Amino acid sequence: MICKCTRVRIELERLGNHKVVPDTDAAARLLVFDWPREEGHVAQAKAACFAVRKGAAEPDTERDAFVAAAAEAYRSVRISRG
Repeated sequence: MICKCTRVRIELERLGNHKVVPDTDAAARLLVFDWPREEGHVAQAKAACFAVRKGAAEPDTERDAFVAAAAEAYRSVRISRG
């Protein structure tokens, strides 16, 4: 299941370097391959992504966990609906 209902824009390494995360697959790839931390909220965010993919969780759960992991990694996040 890929949810495209909520997009997240996250600031990456440098100020002004943003990436749009349009769906659960993109969030999972970013968390697994490009995340600056291995501990903390990132583990919950990864688990939430995989749960959404299996249909065991709602996309809002994944988004909230992703935003918490971003805040913990000191990343700026903007959420847009639609």
